[in-house]
Amino acid sequence: MTPIYISIFSSAIAIVSLFFAVYSWRQVNRPLVTARITAVSGGEGGIVLNLLVENTGNRPARDIRLIAEEAHVKAASIQQAIPVDAQRCFFSNIYIPVLANGRSASNAFWHLGQSDSWSAGAEIPVTIKYFDLTGRSFSNKLRLLLADDAGFAQTSWGKGYSSNG
Repeated sequence: MTPIYISIFSSAIAIVSLFFAVYSWRQVNRPLVTARITAVSGGEGGIVLNLLVENTGNRPARDIRLIAEEAHVKAASIQQAIPVDAQRCFFSNIYIPVLANGRSASNAFWHLGQSDSWSAGAEIPVTIKYFDLTGRSFSNKLRLLLADDAGFAQTSWGKGYSSNG
């Protein structure tokens, strides 16, 4: 090969490498927003739940919206009704304006263990839509598991809930 071809080939490899480096940097340095159900307290009256939204990425997220289909939320309820907490989280104009990296926001999310509660073990498919501070949009799909999160298989040796509150 002549030296000009080697130079052109080396330049092409450098340009492709630069493209992949910038692409990788943008994928790593972004907000990463997830949601999950957490148990707050429990006892004979049931288990009180929160919906926890977390930003585990490297950048702040803004305008975070949780979106679910009405039929899926109704199906997760024992009485096939949408609780007020879920209506406010999924079907209102409420959103999280800014969530810094490493931070979380939570909201009450009804309860388990009573005749008018969520069906234990039910799942609600959710889409989380949000932006970074420069305006790039992101969308994550996941399922909210309506269960006590003390143990991933619903049992654990840790501190138990007391019926006294």
